[in-house]
Order: sequence, then C-alpha cells, then structure tokens
Amino acid sequence: MKRTLLALAIGSVLTVSSAATAQDQLRAERILPGNIDALKLNAPLNLAAAPNPRLSPALSEAKGPTQVVVRLAMDSVGEARAQGKSGNTLKSQKSKVNTQQAKLIKSLGKKANILGTADTAINAIMMEIDAAYLAEIASNPMVASVRPVVDFERDLTETVPYIGGTYVQEVLGFDGTGVTVAVLDSGID
Repeated sequence: MKRTLLALAIGSVLTVSSAATAQDQLRAERILPGNIDALKLNAPLNLAAAPNPRLSPALSEAKGPTQVVVRLAMDSVGEARAQGKSGNTLKSQKSKVNTQQAKLIKSLGKKANILGTADTAINAIMMEIDAAYLAEIASNPMVASVRPVVDFERDLTETVPYIGGTYVQEVLGFDGTGVTVAVLDSGID
C-alpha cells in the first residue's frame, strides 16, 4: 500500500514537471512581434500619480470657486427602500445619512459654502468650494464621487417642437392665449 502511494506521488511529480518543461520549451520557441521593443515602457508606471477615479475628469482644470455635487458612499434613503427596507429601518437610514453628511460638512470647516443636501433620491451635498480642495474631498473614504454642478438650459426653439407645440400652434391654431399654466414640483430632495 505504501509503495502504491509512493509510486502515485512520484508519478504526479514527474507529470507536473514534464508539463512545466513543455510549457517552458513553448515559451522559448514563441516568436514575438518585431515591434515588441517599441511597446516596452521607458519607466515603471507611477500609480500614485494616477487621477482619483472619484473626482470627475471635468474638474481636472477647475480653478477658484467651483460648484460641485459630492455624492457620499452610504446608500440614500431611496436606495435603502429599493433594497426592500421599510419603516424604522428607513428612519434609521435617514439618520445615518444625515450624520454622515454632517460629519463631512464639519470636516470641511469654512472651506465650503454648503448650497444644499439630499438624502432621499441620492446621498449628496451640493457646495461651492475652491477647486484646490477637490482632490482632498475626493480622497475622503466617505465620498463616492465629486462631480460638477451642470446647469442645463433649453430655449423655446428646442422645447416647443420637442413637446409637439409647433403642431398645436400651426395646425390646430392654439397659441396659449387665455390659458393658465401651473408648475407642480414634487419637492423630492
């Protein structure tokens, strides 16, 4: 029995070593492309100098006061609800989100002008801050991303045709005279 086990062990070792030898031989015989030397790096990559993936590339050239949305890593109340949480668990999540936001705001001191916060749809703080501090904020473990505030504007030359207004004006003859318009805002965040 011992001889059988010993024979199996020696056979396994020989099989593995002969397979390794065959792979080494294939590597030695492999023909590399002629331009392989041109593809080599002149120096090792410096990953410490790589941009922070949590900081939007759109902010890389920012200077001076900059309006940003700082999204925090903890799930928002809405995200917790989407995961099936409810009742007191959602109340607890809202409290945790607000505590996390307060902690980040406190850490910024007077560096930032807080424009607003959101805890329902997203867990975020909107602020105006000198661009020199953006990398510092993005490196904070509580932060998921730092993105610029972007104002989207459409003028009537785009929106009227988009919603079918041109048809209503030109074909049906309605121009809005005597119509009252109400804007209803859900108030979410």
